[in-house]
Amino acid sequence: MNNTINACCICIFAYRKLRSLKNLLDRLQSIDKFSSVDVVIFLDAPIDTAVEELIIEFVQKHPNSTYFARNYNHGLKNSILSGLEYCSQNYSKTIVLEDDLLVSTNLLESLN
Repeated sequence: MNNTINACCICIFAYRKLRSLKNLLDRLQSIDKFSSVDVVIFLDAPIDTAVEELIIEFVQKHPNSTYFARNYNHGLKNSILSGLEYCSQNYSKTIVLEDDLLVSTNLLESLN
């Protein structure tokens, strides 16, 4: 972990919803100024390798993104708590999304 606090991140909590996660990531990439925001993805119990492969592909395309995967089901509440702790230590603002949300293309203007 670095000692620098960054401006804003999009924090995504994912489980096993490949299609909805793909839709969310595709929509995020279509947002103006998306490349200026860090993306942090927390993947809980990636039994389906396709979900993890999608995330790895996304992270490779977007150097301002990272992900953390657990090999067991940490549970949504615990994932959110630990994820928000990580984000609050590294960012001054956090936009929290779940893998089954579909966001507006003006998300960053609305929330940032």
